[in-house]
Amino acid sequence: MTSAAHDSDVPDYEALARQAVRLMPRLRRFPPHGPEGGPLEGHPCGGPEAHPHPHPPFPSDLRDASRGAPIVLALLANEEEPVTPGRIGALTGLSKGRVSNIVSSLEAKGYVEKAPAPHDARSVVVSLTAKGAAFTDGHKQAVLNHTTQLLRQLGPRDARDAVRILGHLCEIMDESGGCAGTPCDAEATASEKEAR
Repeated sequence: MTSAAHDSDVPDYEALARQAVRLMPRLRRFPPHGPEGGPLEGHPCGGPEAHPHPHPPFPSDLRDASRGAPIVLALLANEEEPVTPGRIGALTGLSKGRVSNIVSSLEAKGYVEKAPAPHDARSVVVSLTAKGAAFTDGHKQAVLNHTTQLLRQLGPRDARDAVRILGHLCEIMDESGGCAGTPCDAEATASEKEAR
């Protein structure tokens, strides 16, 4: 293989990144909803056979909640223990004020509850209530159903490759501190302490 041919095989990574960034939000979309909140009949991803657990309608009280509430709920659902508002901010990138507004709104609507931190009486920890857990469990099942359909349509080989590549990307992010090559662990730790 000549040098020129080898050079032509090297992709324009920035152009690929633009395509990836543009496509990622589309992967997060759910199929169109029918009148009862489930997938629309006749849609390629819709119908009871495609989705044995239809995507539940988004609760009206969450639609009215502070922007960022679903992110906080998803984070709490993935944490094994209650977390401080400071940790929520450090993990989501939300400001201290925004976290405070979101947690207060979710608490008022019954999705989360606050309690004194076990090792610091000056701080609090946040956890899901039964209502919050029911919502996040339903949402996770909907995401799982949707992703299963997407992978099934890719076919066996491409589905396995897609998951393998996603895993490799996660390993790269983990090794680089989550910032794609930028050392940010120290900054995240500092911001978490400051947010507390």
